[in-house]
Order: sequence, then structure tokens, then C-alpha cells
Amino acid sequence: MDGSHFELLETLSTTRSGENVDHGFKTPERLSASLPRDNVIERVRRAIEVDELPIVISDWNLEDIWEDKAEDLFSMNGISRHFNRFTHNESRTITVRDHITMEDRTIKLKEFLRSLGQEDCPYYWKDEDQIPKTWDNFLTDLLPEELTFCGPFDLNKRLKENPKVSSSNLMSYIGGHGSWTPCQFDHCGSIGHNIMTWADLDSSSVWYIASPRDYDKVKRAWASWGKFFEQEKYSATVDQMLESGIDFYRVDQRPGDLVILPPMAPHQVYNKGKATVRIAWNRITPKTALNAIENVLPRYREIARPEAYKVKAAVYAAVLEGCPRLNLQRSDSFLKSFMVCLEAFGRILYDDWIDVKHIEGRRQLSFPDDHIFQEPATVEGGETLTLVCSFCQADIWNRHLVCGNKHHPRTKPYLLCMECFGRGRGCPHRDTSDLVIRQCFRMDFPISLFAMSVKRVAELQKSLSWLKKIIVKPWNVQCHSSIDPVLSSATVAYARYRLFREREKGGSKKKIMCSECETTRTNLMTLHCLHPRQPRHKTTKKSSINKYNYQKLPCQLKCCESCILKHGDTTWFRAIKWGENFHCKSCRSCSEDEEKQGSETALKFEWYAKPTLFCNMNRGAVDDPDFLGHRRSSFTRHFQKRPRSLDVDQQRTKESKGREDEINEVMRKRRRSG
Repeated sequence: MDGSHFELLETLSTTRSGENVDHGFKTPERLSASLPRDNVIERVRRAIEVDELPIVISDWNLEDIWEDKAEDLFSMNGISRHFNRFTHNESRTITVRDHITMEDRTIKLKEFLRSLGQEDCPYYWKDEDQIPKTWDNFLTDLLPEELTFCGPFDLNKRLKENPKVSSSNLMSYIGGHGSWTPCQFDHCGSIGHNIMTWADLDSSSVWYIASPRDYDKVKRAWASWGKFFEQEKYSATVDQMLESGIDFYRVDQRPGDLVILPPMAPHQVYNKGKATVRIAWNRITPKTALNAIENVLPRYREIARPEAYKVKAAVYAAVLEGCPRLNLQRSDSFLKSFMVCLEAFGRILYDDWIDVKHIEGRRQLSFPDDHIFQEPATVEGGETLTLVCSFCQADIWNRHLVCGNKHHPRTKPYLLCMECFGRGRGCPHRDTSDLVIRQCFRMDFPISLFAMSVKRVAELQKSLSWLKKIIVKPWNVQCHSSIDPVLSSATVAYARYRLFREREKGGSKKKIMCSECETTRTNLMTLHCLHPRQPRHKTTKKSSINKYNYQKLPCQLKCCESCILKHGDTTWFRAIKWGENFHCKSCRSCSEDEEKQGSETALKFEWYAKPTLFCNMNRGAVDDPDFLGHRRSSFTRHFQKRPRSLDVDQQRTKESKGREDEINEVMRKRRRSG
């Protein structure tokens, strides 16, 4: 979408009192910075955490520090003066986005600043790397510490001193009339903050914000327009937003206005007038970190989107810092925040915990009697918190798989997170024998830290319900076998890894054959169909013993991963992790086939695509079918040739109907000829 689609915005009211009364948009709550700080912070907390709605704090431009420093820091002359002094180069070049062609280009800073005075400036500059320290200090002195960048209420503060893991969080947005930001939500489900620090006369930024409760509605609306929301390259027009049936909140942001967004709130911005300068940052709180670990980061892994913030590292650092304070500080607010951090930390530990005992017997998997779990080797040099999965781009906290220098002599080792390997993803060379499990550090210390913190908080809080929630659900403090029916991703990955290694013992490389498609490979993963079959002998009314005492034996047909997906509507990973059942082709009834036709609910974002195709462009990724050992068939080609603009259900129904028409036409020709 280009700027012309937003020309209707010029007809909207520019006054704050009636900015959305006549046009169908709602107005978020607006506060004045002159109110008592405690009152402002409480109302912000209620709007963000309870109501899940955006809120605006205005009149920051009336503060004394604003009148003294804002013009010198954020005007066009101030920006030019700072960046030229920073680079010691009068002709410094910057990378800007052309919002008409949606392409990045490099121009001189002087040329960009000069173009902002024009009526139709096509450039938009977003800078994350060279934010002046004076800007950071200005915001720290201006705003309450509860809202500041890397303040005491931001988990990012724990990583600020470590340049290897700290991320660029403070961002500047400088643009002219017609520049826009596509609809998106803040990275990793964090709380978004955006303050306008300078603007030309009669210039402003128009925001359209939806509540996080309408997140799924927004995704469906974008899909109905043939767009992929998580690609973050499209902004809806005013007519589309009004006709979507979604409650959008409209904000006309001017200098001194601070817009605060709840986590997962879809929003888009359009700049009008001449030049506007905005500073943005995100805060990670214990609640947003827990939501990110449970909901946001798994979705990032599905679409192979890099994690902008080291959420797991921030939670780990917060627990490390907070545990010693339990004996000194016992305030209710600290305990509540620390309890949420512990719950998030428990999920992190659970994802990396390998539970060998509990996987015995799951889907008839078993290890040899003499099998002993061996602690993975630690990465040399103790490099931690900086590793990234080479396939899904997720941050690796501890345990992972490494493909060594044998196949990557000139590049960095190929890394796989435990979940990717558990799902069947691998290195492009397809040699599983070179994959080795590694860990950044031993699990003893994090587990003892978690156990000690839980015990201390339980003594102070005396909350049995919380104690059961955090200990019993994942695993108990002593780390005995899991009582949760859901296995960790690391456990499933370890099961796959051990099965590979057992087949390679003694150099035999035992091959496994699928009973459905007859594919035979060494690294083929199979499961038995456990659907009970009817006995072959017929029962009569006289033989009551046979009628009531026969036992339905399981099918026991061995299916490979591709056949499980094709006929069972699930994956090997899901069948092991969640214990999902599946039916082989011979056990499926006609009604089940008709029900499955046009429905891929279990795998709606996990169809096959090669990892070279970046997933933000094709809606998700798993490894290509060749690695799973299945022949290329019309089924796998269907997943690869699927148009992006159509929904999965529509496309499957359309292709199935087309195949039925072809079969009927062939049968008619045979009848005529015969």
C-alpha cells in the first residue's frame, strides 16, 4: 500500500476533541503528564494489564526539561549536528525506506533532511544503532522510571551491561508526509512506547490501534484481503478498517504525546504534514516474558522469525538477581513479579529438560536396557546466550545440536535447536551421523537455583495453589519423571537422536522401511498405528464367549513421518510430544477421509517448504519432504505449490474437486471405449 491510499485521512478531523466521533473509530484514554505520578502509573497499569487497551500521556512538552533541551536535540539542525559529529563526516550516508516502492536505498543525510521539507517526501528513516546518549538521558530525566528504557521495571536492564546479548531497543523514526509504518505488533509481545519529540507546524502521526483481544480477528481480516499479517508489509485503508468490524482506536499524536501499547496490540502509523521525529522503545516485564515464552516465541519458530530480544536470557538474569533479594526485600509487588519470573523460568528449564524415563513406552518407543543418559558435552569457551538456530532463527538458551566442520569447513557450524531437530528438520547435507547434542552450561546450577527460589517464595507467600502450579505441572523440584502428559521438546529430540544412534551402532546403519509407501532409509522415523482392528473371525449369537471376550488387537502397521502426515493428519513430533493418535491409510474410514479433506487444523502453519525460502514470505516452514524419506507425490507437491492468497481449506477443497473431475472424466472415456 502506498501513501495515496491514506489520502482519505486528510478529510478526518485534526482536532483532538473530536478526532474519531464522526468516523467510526474509538478514542483511547488520554492523561496529562501534570497529574500526580502515582496516579498516572496506576492508570497506565490498569489500561495495559487489565483492560488491554492503548493509552496516551500528553503534555510532556510543558515540562521544564522539554523547553530547555528538546528543540536543540530533536530539530532538523540538531539531528544533522549530532550525526555529523558522531561520524566526523559531513557527507554521511544513511539507509532509508522508500515507502512508495517499499525498497531500501542509501542516500546522504543532508539530502534526506532536505527532502523532509517537501510536500511528498518518499523516505522514512528508522535508526536503531546510533541513538545519541543525550537522547537516552533526556528521556530518563523526563519520564517516570516505571516507563523508561532499561529502567528498573524493564527486564532488558539485566542485559544492558553485556554487549553480546543486549539488543538495540531504543529506536528513532523520522519521516515526512505520506510515510507510514505497516501494521504490526511489538517484538516478542513486549509493551510498546512511542513519544513524539519534534514536529513541523501542523504535522502529526495518525495511529490506528487494535486491542490484543482482537489479534486473531486482525489476522483473519488481513488473510481475507490476501495479505499475511505477520509479514508486516501491509497497512489497511480507512475503509477496510471501518468495514472489518474490528474496534480500531485512532490517535493523532503530536509533540509531547507518549503512546503506550499493550502487548500483542496490532497498530499502524501514518505521518502527515511535513517532518516528524519520534522515539520508540519496548519494555519486557515478567508477565510479557511469560506470554512470550508460552505463545509468541513458539509462533516465531513456526514462521522462522528472529527474536529481537533475548527474552530467555533476560528471565534467567532476573532470577539470578532476584534470588538473593528474597532474604532482604519482602514487598508484595516484588514477590508477585518474582513469582511470574519463576514461572517463566520453569518453562525455560522444562523445554531443555530431557526426561528419559517418561518417554519409555510412549508410542511404543523404547531404548536398550543398558541405556544410560549421558550429559551432553559443554560448548568450548563457555559461549552462552548468543547462539541462534540456523533453521528457525530462534535463540538457543542451552541445549542444541551442532553439525561440525566435516560439512561446514569454511563457515560457522550449523546449529539446530532441540525443537527443530525433534520435528525432523536437519542440516542441508542430510547426514544425521554428524549431528551431536551440545549444551552451553550444565543444568545443575539453573535447576538448583530454581528449586531454591521456589522453596523460599513458598515459605514467604504460603500459597499452595501457586506452588502446585509451578512445581507439579512441569516437573517437581527433584526432577523425577514428568507427570505431565506433554513431553518437552528436548525429550522428543533426544528420542529421535538416540534412535538414530542405535541404528548406527557397529557401523551397520540399520535401514527402516515404511509399511505404507515402502520407503527404506537409515534415518527414517516411524510409528506404529495403534488403531484397534476388528477380529477376522465372525461371531454368532450362540458363541457368546467369542462375542464378548475377544480383544481388539492394534493394527501395528509401521508408518513413516510423511505417511503419518498424509493419512494421520498429525506429525511424528506431535504424536510423541502430546501423545496424539493417528490412523494409517487402511484404518481410516471413508467418513474420516471426507472430514480430513479440506481441514489441516493440526498443521495449519507446518506445511513443507525448503528452509532457503524465508518463512515470512511463505507462511511457515518445516524441512522439505526429501529429508523425511517420502517419495515426491502429488500430496507433497500440493504443499509446495500452494498459492499464498488462498486459504488452506479453500485450496485443498479446490484441488480435491479438480482431481475428482479428472478421475470422472477418465472413467467416462473408458466406459465409452469399452
